[in-house]
Parts: sequence; structure tokens; C-alpha cells
Amino acid sequence: MKQPDKRIITAAISLLVTFSLLLGGYSFYNNYIVKKPLLKALKDVDGVQDVKVSKEEGQYRITVVLDEVENLQSSYVKLDETSTAYLARKGYELQIADHRSQQLTDLYDQMQPYIYEALAKNNYIWLQEEISRQLLHNSPDTEYRFSIDGDRIYLQLTQEQKSLYAVIPRQITEGTVSI
Repeated sequence: MKQPDKRIITAAISLLVTFSLLLGGYSFYNNYIVKKPLLKALKDVDGVQDVKVSKEEGQYRITVVLDEVENLQSSYVKLDETSTAYLARKGYELQIADHRSQQLTDLYDQMQPYIYEALAKNNYIWLQEEISRQLLHNSPDTEYRFSIDGDRIYLQLTQEQKSLYAVIPRQITEGTVSI
């Protein structure tokens, strides 16, 4: 074998080993430095039943399944603060999964025009009264809890053993609303 051929083979092997080490290091960092500690911290929050973390298009997607919680706002804020502590410089999307029924989904669908009108007009006292009126008229056996902070509206609907949790951002941009 000629000297130039040996150099090309050596360079190719070196490139493969370097690439493998970088990929392995990134995988180790992503799984053991980011994901596992984040999963453990999120599972330690009261009311969390299950957590899934995936990475799509450079952004982490965190899906949290909640048991019945007394206060959606405090649970969500705690989950968001925990996620921010572990993913401070990385983008993430926090989604809450619940145990909803079709009737709760239908009720929420009926309330959405009122919610978005209140968002547009910053009229949240009216919204709380309207939610109460809608539930009294359409589903008197449904309990609800409505709360608001500087960033989001939190709506919990509970009926028997089923719960619907909606977290609605107060600043609406395309693709930001999820239920």
C-alpha cells in the first residue's frame, strides 16, 4: 500500500472515531444530564402521574399527565419553573394531559368563544361570570376552577372522576394554544 493511501485510510478512521465520540457524548449528555434529572424532578411535583420528554425539531416537548389536582395554576407554574430550571437556554413546550370526557370537551368547546373574547378585551371578571353561567345552564353537576396570572388563564372542569385542564396563554400567537 502506498503512503498516500495509508494517510487517507488513517484520516477516515480518525474522522469516524471522532464523530462516534461526539455523537456518543451528545447522547450521554442529552439522556443523563438533561432528560433523566428533568423527568425525576417533574415526577416529584404533586399530582403528576406520568411524564414524557421528547425532542422534536430542536425543541423539547414535555407532556405531563396529571391526576386530579386541586389547583391547576400552582401545579402548572411549578412544572414550568422546574422545566425552566433544567432547560433554561433550550426551547421547550409544556403540555398537560388530563382525564377528560366527551361531555367536558364539549363544554370547553362551547366556552372557547367567551374565552377568546375575554382575551381580546381583557375582561376576565366577565369571563368568570360567563363560565359560571354556562355551566349552571348546560351542566350543573360540573365543578370548575378559574384562575389567571400575568401569563395564562387556567381552567379546570371536573365531573365525577373526569377532569379537563386548559392552560391558555394570555398573549395569543399562532400555534400557542393547546388543551
